[in-house]
Amino acid sequence: MTDLTLIYYTDNSMDEDVAKRIREYALEVTQNKYPVVSVSQKPIDFGENICIGEVGKSKYNLWKQVLIAAQAAKTKYVACIEDDTLYSPDYFTYRPADDVISYEGNYWFVQPGGRDYYWRLGKKYQLGGQFGCISNRQLIVDNLAVRYSMYTKDPYLDPNYMSRVRRHDRVHFGEPGRNYDRQYKIYDSKSEVFFSNNPCVVFIHTKSLGFRGFTKHHLKKYGYPTVENTAVYLPQFGTPKDIFDRFWRGNKSNVN
Repeated sequence: MTDLTLIYYTDNSMDEDVAKRIREYALEVTQNKYPVVSVSQKPIDFGENICIGEVGKSKYNLWKQVLIAAQAAKTKYVACIEDDTLYSPDYFTYRPADDVISYEGNYWFVQPGGRDYYWRLGKKYQLGGQFGCISNRQLIVDNLAVRYSMYTKDPYLDPNYMSRVRRHDRVHFGEPGRNYDRQYKIYDSKSEVFFSNNPCVVFIHTKSLGFRGFTKHHLKKYGYPTVENTAVYLPQFGTPKDIFDRFWRGNKSNVN
């Protein structure tokens, strides 16, 4: 009996053939031994699927789908998996303390149609994202439930929101335990960054939620990656061309 559920959430904007190959890879590296709860905006055949309809791509909906998936899981722990991330087997073996939400720090970015090398962020405080979150299930449910009890609808859908709410009072949605918790009067949350022995790989592509902000602000905020933070080959994945050929083949719509 396993203590971990994989929670998968997607807005289904990714090319389905690519997304399916990435999902199959997640089952391959975990030897299909963990239950899966998927929350999608179109029906998919992946574990226990909860289709919420085409509500749209937004940060509000992303974390709401995480909450729905975590609420449906039955195990003590949940591990997030996303439609544009390749995971290492040991990512799924980490178990955090019950009061800590944990984020994977060992990952590389790769861009289909862009750079012919992998790159990563160099400073620990920059690391982590929802794609690599492992947590006690109830902890993440409790954290996110507070947010959605306060905001039952996406405030940014209100056309007057930006003009009538002062900048520092505007609501933000981000990783639980580390971003904006105090906005929701959550003062006791804890988070950490952990490092698996082997890395994950995150695709940077035009259909991802953060693509525009990432490409617009990444170099300005972090600078060009240093030599030690670039690689042309990763043992688990091979070269960027290797993973493009395996996972991205035949797909043009997501290539920048």
